[in-house]
Amino acid sequence: MALDSKGKVSVIMDARRGNVYLQDFLDGTALTKPSIINIKSIDHSINTIMSEDDKNIDLFKNSKSPICILPNAVARLAIDKIGLKNSRPAPLYLQEPNADLSKEQPPKIIP
Repeated sequence: MALDSKGKVSVIMDARRGNVYLQDFLDGTALTKPSIINIKSIDHSINTIMSEDDKNIDLFKNSKSPICILPNAVARLAIDKIGLKNSRPAPLYLQEPNADLSKEQPPKIIP
């Protein structure tokens, strides 16, 4: 979401349950690792990039939409990785799952 951004910005996305995902960038380059922060503990005057449909957008005074739309940004970032070692995408999980797998054996299906 910070691709093509100028200056220092924070990308914020709704993480549900009163939390947001947050990562800081300078001229489109990451300054920090992504983290989960409670929405009440954030400085709401920071320069932010958010999706227009994020329910938290009204909390931030200096909020903008991404300059480069997300599908284009993903494609451009993927093109830059072609031929590099570990170029395949991998998930990044910032929080523990909300549910656990059942410890009980599933019922046997009679044919």
